[in-house]
Amino acid sequence: MPRPHQVPNPPPRLFFPGPNPSVPQPANPDYRKSALHQAHLRSPVLVPKTPDTSISPVSNEHYRRVVGFALPPYRLAVKPVQEISFQLTPQAIGRLLKVKVGANGDPPAGEVDVNSITLRLRCCEVAPSQPLPAENKWVLLDGSWPMQAYFTVNQNPLEPRRKLHHGKCLPIDITRCVSADSNKLVVRINRSKYDKSPFNYAVAIEVVGFTTGNSIKEDCMKRLIPSEQVLDAIKKSLVSNDDDLVMQSNFTLQLYEPFSNAKIFDLPVRSQDCMHKQAFDLDVFLETRLEQKSQSRKGRISKIDAWRCPICRADSRPQRLVVDGFLMAVRESLAARSMLKTRAINVESDGSWTPVHEALDEESEDEATPAPKKNIEIIEIDD
Repeated sequence: MPRPHQVPNPPPRLFFPGPNPSVPQPANPDYRKSALHQAHLRSPVLVPKTPDTSISPVSNEHYRRVVGFALPPYRLAVKPVQEISFQLTPQAIGRLLKVKVGANGDPPAGEVDVNSITLRLRCCEVAPSQPLPAENKWVLLDGSWPMQAYFTVNQNPLEPRRKLHHGKCLPIDITRCVSADSNKLVVRINRSKYDKSPFNYAVAIEVVGFTTGNSIKEDCMKRLIPSEQVLDAIKKSLVSNDDDLVMQSNFTLQLYEPFSNAKIFDLPVRSQDCMHKQAFDLDVFLETRLEQKSQSRKGRISKIDAWRCPICRADSRPQRLVVDGFLMAVRESLAARSMLKTRAINVESDGSWTPVHEALDEESEDEATPAPKKNIEIIEIDD
């Protein structure tokens, strides 16, 4: 008689995990559940200082971005203890954000203005045989905290927030840990001598600054690329000396901003690192960098690591944005001809351009063709 199929018993679970245990990464970790043990590490609730609206009724929205380094990217070696010194100027110490400790379990809170700065420690994986990335490449790297490393700043132990609990490795705010004197970052690596796995990490202490939308627009206008310079670059891209390549006689340039794809840009900008000629609208870009809308639209603060080009994902922090003078002239010309619904233009090799006319069948969109009525056949069934 055949014996019934028996399910093998699972291996016994140890109270203490064995060496190199594998912990499954949740697909969508909810930090409110998986990171309750790190509730004391919550980021402070930041509120912009109330401006004097009697002088100018300006918007009180502030934008955060990395503006430099207190410690440039530093490659970690596989040594038990590494001490890294860095200094801050007295002016920088005076600008450090003051945060109040929350009561009864509330997160810390602080008020910011355009002079405020914060410091954060970030660790990333880097290529072993290449130079350390420049600032515009470093800010694009994903954070990664090595499991065997422990960090202190001026003898203040730091607790990383890892991907397992938060969905990604988060930076560590060290604003409260620094002083006007020489500061010291100590990295301790508890790594077995038999562990031969790659260890390619670098750390940096980033300076995060605050600015306003008006300041961003003013600075962008100072970096306006003249129309002639943009056209020269387009014409060069259409001319090739390689006989094997097919020559292009024109270049199609999209005009609608890529976020909603519903309107033409008002102020066309792109990053200095962008290789494409398409631009995006500055106002829409800034609006989408802000935190979620609250009851009041004024007083919101942007995220820090949200500055990427919506087209090519290049570094698009405010200080990297430039204004396209050629596209500004195109918009003015289209506005004068009441053609702001133009989605794209064709740029010829001589620098001239023409709007791309799209065939829109408005009648077919508004009035759908009715379906033909079917003849219903009634069949009588006699009992």
